[in-house]
Amino acid sequence: MGKSPSLSPNNTDEGKLFPNSLRFSTYKIDKQAARDLEKERQRESAALTLSLVGNAARGTCQQWKQDQQQQQQQQREDDEKERGCLLLFMQILEKKKSVDQIVKSASAPNKDHLSSFPTFRHHNKSGIKSNPLSSTISPVSDIKYHSGLCLYLAQGRGDKLSSRLKHYVKGVLKANMEGPYGSEWPAEEKVKHREMVAPEAHYIFVHEAAKGNANQMSEFVEISYSAYCVDDRDPIVGFVHYRFTTEEELPVLYVYELQLEPCVQRKGLGEFLMQLIELIAHKNRMDAVVLTVQKENMSALNFYINKMR
Repeated sequence: MGKSPSLSPNNTDEGKLFPNSLRFSTYKIDKQAARDLEKERQRESAALTLSLVGNAARGTCQQWKQDQQQQQQQQREDDEKERGCLLLFMQILEKKKSVDQIVKSASAPNKDHLSSFPTFRHHNKSGIKSNPLSSTISPVSDIKYHSGLCLYLAQGRGDKLSSRLKHYVKGVLKANMEGPYGSEWPAEEKVKHREMVAPEAHYIFVHEAAKGNANQMSEFVEISYSAYCVDDRDPIVGFVHYRFTTEEELPVLYVYELQLEPCVQRKGLGEFLMQLIELIAHKNRMDAVVLTVQKENMSALNFYINKMR
């Protein structure tokens, strides 16, 4: 048997008849390789895509976990702030409730604010009795009164004032305050008249006692001092109008008016009454004594700045 001819285009009949067949076969082989290569590339691309997706998924998962942790931390902080705010609100509410109760107790309709300070009941021509509850009260010999002046105190409420007392208060207010208020007085007078008769308005009236036996006067003072509605029998020479209220969430005694007749001014009576007011405020657990003074009322300004510091 003879040797097989070589499979080359020059040695086969097919090659001779079809000179391009081998190139065609080679082309086929190259195309298949290209397809295989493309598939391999697609597999690699898919794997790379899966890897990228996996990495992205892992990154997204990590980011999600971080976001969750941050949200949880923020939620804990918000909850803590909310608890703090709630606690602060409860404290403020409790404090307000306590302050309101203090003011309500001090403003009780039948409470006698003078009974705790018997040494403030009266003074006569010898002067004002010193108060053992306060070291700031001036000694008897330091206060000078004109001969025969003998005064005592009585308390009242705005909604229990007699017609005589209302008329007196209006008259003193007009006499003492029309000048400082000037053109504003007509409007201010109406406001003061409304304030004058309010149920929460407390009064200390200064009466001039009849001259006579000191024991009789002292006995009379005991009776009128303990009565809540003041006695109209003796002339009045001044009064203090005050209230228990709140200022900046604190319980305070607010002095609305301190009015004295000219005959008893500059004799220490105003200072005496303010010292009594301070004691009443302290006794009723007030944090401060508050008042308002017109800038034009220079005598009142000088009194409060120089005498009450």
